[in-house]
Amino acid sequence: MNTRQGSCKRVLSNIQQLVLPLSEPVESYLSANLITTPRTVRELGNLSVTNSAKYLLPPTNIRLLKKEKRLELEYDGDEKISLSAELLRVCSPSADTRRLIPQSGRERVVPGRRHVGIMSVEHVGNYAIRIHFDDLHSSGIFTWEYLAHLGGPGRWPAMRTYLRRLKQMGLSRDPKTRQTAG
Repeated sequence: MNTRQGSCKRVLSNIQQLVLPLSEPVESYLSANLITTPRTVRELGNLSVTNSAKYLLPPTNIRLLKKEKRLELEYDGDEKISLSAELLRVCSPSADTRRLIPQSGRERVVPGRRHVGIMSVEHVGNYAIRIHFDDLHSSGIFTWEYLAHLGGPGRWPAMRTYLRRLKQMGLSRDPKTRQTAG
C-alpha cells in the first residue's frame, strides 16, 4: 500500500470514529464538515446514510422527458426529483450564466427561457452531469448535490430570485419573437 492510500484509510478511520459516537444524523455531520463527495459518502457505508445525504450519490436512473421539458432523477427507495428545463437553464452553474454585468456588478439574467428544452444529458465522471439545452447552452456542470438542492429547498428561492431579477431589468421569461419583413 502506498503512503497516499494509507493516509486516506487513516483519515477515513478517524472520521468513522468521530461520527459513530454522535447522536446527530449523519447528514448534519457531513454538511457541517464539508464531507460531500460521493466517494466519501460511499466509503462511510457502514454508517446509515439518511435521505439528504443520499442525494450526494449518483441517482439510480436519469430520465429525460423531452415533451414535458423536464429531467427526472430517481433514487433508491422510489424517490424522485423532477426539474424543469427552464429552472435548470437559468440556474446553470456555468461561468457564462454566473458572470457579472460590468455596469451594475450584478449577475447576468438569462431571459426568454420559458420554453427551453433539453436535447441530451451526459455524465461527467461520477459526480455530475452536463446538460445540452436546445438554445445550445451546454457549459454548466450540474453536481448531484446542486441538482438535489434545486429539486428540494433551493427550487422556490431560485425561481423567485430569477423572476424578481427579470422584473427589475424589464425582461421576460418568454422568448423574443422575430419580426418578418413585409
